[in-house]
Amino acid sequence: MCSSDLPTPTPTPTPTPAVPAISLVKSTDTKEFSRTAGQTITFTFTVTNTGGVSLAGPVTVTDDMVSSVSCPNVNTVGNFDGNLDPGESVVCSGDYVVTEADVIAGAIRNVAGASIDGVDSNEDRVVVPEAPTVAVLLDGSGSVKSARTRTINHYNAFLTKWKGITTNAAWSLWTFNSIQKLRTLYFDSPIVDVDALTTKTYRSTGKTPLYDSAFAAIKQLRLASPKGQVVFVIMTDGRDNASKKVTEKQLAALIAKTRKDLKWKFVFDGPKLGSLEAAVEVLLQ
Repeated sequence: MCSSDLPTPTPTPTPTPAVPAISLVKSTDTKEFSRTAGQTITFTFTVTNTGGVSLAGPVTVTDDMVSSVSCPNVNTVGNFDGNLDPGESVVCSGDYVVTEADVIAGAIRNVAGASIDGVDSNEDRVVVPEAPTVAVLLDGSGSVKSARTRTINHYNAFLTKWKGITTNAAWSLWTFNSIQKLRTLYFDSPIVDVDALTTKTYRSTGKTPLYDSAFAAIKQLRLASPKGQVVFVIMTDGRDNASKKVTEKQLAALIAKTRKDLKWKFVFDGPKLGSLEAAVEVLLQ
């Protein structure tokens, strides 16, 4: 037999060395924080061995805003030995108390990292926004008088809907007419403290100074400098017939500028708003 007829030996593969690696996932059940300092937010940090090497505990987590993060011993998970084995995870936690600086900033943005046995994880970030601000400008002119009960029910349903969405929102409510002018019922108040309207707290009289009232209310809220999402709702059943200071064009320009610069959302709620909505849409094109 010739040597060329001998089978070629199969080379023995060199085993790929197992690589140590861990991952970090940071999270919180808190979707938003209130506009008052002092709220406690709990963050969780899930550290998983994603490599092929067992790593000796303990697990440590550092966060640039959470001063103390507690991690369980690795012998409480998996096969209960002293290592975090491949595929095993530990869940750490830490509390953070909202500060005035967070309220001013409008969001909490923090980053964390984990390590075990000399192996570092990825960094993970979580952003918790400030709770939204909802502002309602409600027509209190005489044109609403025949539909006063329906208007009250409509507003109360809107308030109830928001209370079901968040307990941290700030709420403002104005009514307006030519007799009482712009009347503030709530301004930047915690939504949990806002009561439903009744026939005693909501009355309708006079004419409709829509432009003057909306302009003044928007300006007042802008001065409060809310940092979270702002939803400004104008509820009216008719057009302006009593404004003396502000024109339709001036109001539309303020709304357009506020939308553009501050990213506020405006909602126009009513069957006869055609003139105002048309002016706003023209300026936004």
